[in-house]
Amino acid sequence: MKPQHSPWCRWQGDELLLFLWVQPRASRDEFVAPHEDRYKIRIKASPVEGKANAHLLRFLAKSFGVSQSQVRLIAGAQGRNKTIGIRSPRKMPIPGNRD
Repeated sequence: MKPQHSPWCRWQGDELLLFLWVQPRASRDEFVAPHEDRYKIRIKASPVEGKANAHLLRFLAKSFGVSQSQVRLIAGAQGRNKTIGIRSPRKMPIPGNRD
């Protein structure tokens, strides 16, 4: 179930690395579209005291069909550009990126 090559995701062993641009305070949680060399995601949470990062990790775990412990924030804790690792994802929810 590995996605096609793209600038915003790649495999490192059994971990899928995602390079995201995250927009907080959105009306709903959703995958939007490629945004330059990252993939744009909107989330409802506000970027206050780590709430947006925690919300993002829960959203991604649910979307990729894994437990929260399989999703980690690798880089970008303080900004909108984030690198996320998802170990052994079961689903690939990003539109237009399936084998």
